[in-house]
Amino acid sequence: MIRRSGSSRGGTAAPEQAAADSPVADLDAESDPVAGEGEPGRGDDRPAGHGKRPRSWRTAFSGLIAVGVAAAAAWALFFSPWLVVRAGIVTDNHLVTRSEVLAAARVDLGTHLIRVNTGQVAARVGTITQVAGVSVTRSWPDKLVITVRERTPAMAVTLPSGGYDLVDAHGVLVRWAARRPAGLPLFSAAADV
Repeated sequence: MIRRSGSSRGGTAAPEQAAADSPVADLDAESDPVAGEGEPGRGDDRPAGHGKRPRSWRTAFSGLIAVGVAAAAAWALFFSPWLVVRAGIVTDNHLVTRSEVLAAARVDLGTHLIRVNTGQVAARVGTITQVAGVSVTRSWPDKLVITVRERTPAMAVTLPSGGYDLVDAHGVLVRWAARRPAGLPLFSAAADV
């Protein structure tokens, strides 16, 4: 009876077992630390660093796309001819004319909408005597909306020359009227003696 090598009981040894028991297999594993180490969970024998290269390209490509989108948005907001003031809309005005509000606002047509300082525009419009409060908003893509809250007359003051000054609750002159509006209390100053 002839015995086969690598077998202790007369049967043939499995090739994997023979390779694992071989001194040459031990040398190969020691000299090449990456060989045979697959990525965890992949179930293959690719080296561990092999899968990282495509991810770095994807990350770089995604970063370039994000930078491109941000640059396009910045250009559209600050430099493009599309997002500029083409109209000024004035709402809730009765005593003050639209042209008076727009003149006080001092916003040129063609100004980039993002560059309009709404707080400064509101402060300028608020200097009009008949205006009690102002709200300025951007209406994309091309309008500036100025909402005016006008002063409300609270009292009529008799004038020596005739007519009435209508003043609000803070004593600010709202407007002049030839006749006293119904429902407003009358204030008349005593004549100097």
